Amino acid sequence: MLLRLCAWALALMLFGVGLTSNLQAEVPAGLQGRWLAEDLQQRGVIDNLQSTLEINAEGQASGSAGCNRFTGALEVTGGALDFGPLAVTRMACLPSVNDQEARFLEALDAARSYRLEQGLLYLDDEAGTAVARFSRME
Repeated sequence: MLLRLCAWALALMLFGVGLTSNLQAEVPAGLQGRWLAEDLQQRGVIDNLQSTLEINAEGQASGSAGCNRFTGALEVTGGALDFGPLAVTRMACLPSVNDQEARFLEALDAARSYRLEQGLLYLDDEAGTAVARFSRME
C-alpha cells in the first residue's frame, strides 16, 4: 500500500512538472533584457534614481524598484503580460524614493499588456493606458 501511494505521488509530481514547463512560453526576444524606467503613471521619475526591470527568456522579472530589489515571475502571451507575486526587500528609503518605488511596483501590478515602439517599452493597464515607459539599458 505504501509503495503504491509513493508511486502515485511520484507520478503526480512528474505530471505537474510537465504541465508547468509546457504552460510557460518563452518570453519574446524583444522584451528580454534590462530596462530603465523613464515615466511612471504619467508623473515622470527622479533623474538620479534608477528604477530598473530585467526580463529573461524563462519569464523571470527582477530589478530595482528604486531603493529595494525585487524578483518574481512574468507570464507573456502574445502582447498580454502578467507579473506574478513579486518578492521585494524592505529597506528604509527617503520619502521621495518611497513614492517612486510605490508607483513603480503599482505599475507592474497594473500592467496587462506591453508595446515596443521606437526602442521603448510601454506597459499598459486594462484600459490600454500606459502606466510605465522604459528605455533599454546596455
